[in-house]
Amino acid sequence: MRNTHQPISIALVDDDPDDCEISMEILRQEHLIREIFCFHEGAQFLDFLATRQPSGYPDLILLDVNMPKMDGKEILHFLKEDARFRHIPVIMLTSSRAEEDVVQSYLLGANTYISKPMTFSKMQELFRILADYWVKTAELPTHTGSAL
Repeated sequence: MRNTHQPISIALVDDDPDDCEISMEILRQEHLIREIFCFHEGAQFLDFLATRQPSGYPDLILLDVNMPKMDGKEILHFLKEDARFRHIPVIMLTSSRAEEDVVQSYLLGANTYISKPMTFSKMQELFRILADYWVKTAELPTHTGSAL
């Protein structure tokens, strides 16, 4: 188990470069983040994971639902089916408020489903809350590389 209050690494998977940039900027301000990786395509993110050792896996994944080629639910399904990655918490962070997306995301194993705020200040508030929770409150597993 990882000690709380240690900075974490986050992977953002979002096809909107502006959303990714804004999210990264806000998260960096929190000083609770060790590394931030941003991917605009699901396949690019999965390739990244495949090249990492377990100690290099992100501690938390923020995943958009609606993306071209491979959508967030497909990525989530892959992550939760693969023993190497299923322990990593996944937050679905999306503009979709469709009940179908919410239900399907939880059925596939999402840890949280959040609709993206529309203003910069609301986005700052959201990321402050997320950083406080996932860094200061939640106990995250250590990446040992072994399947449970």
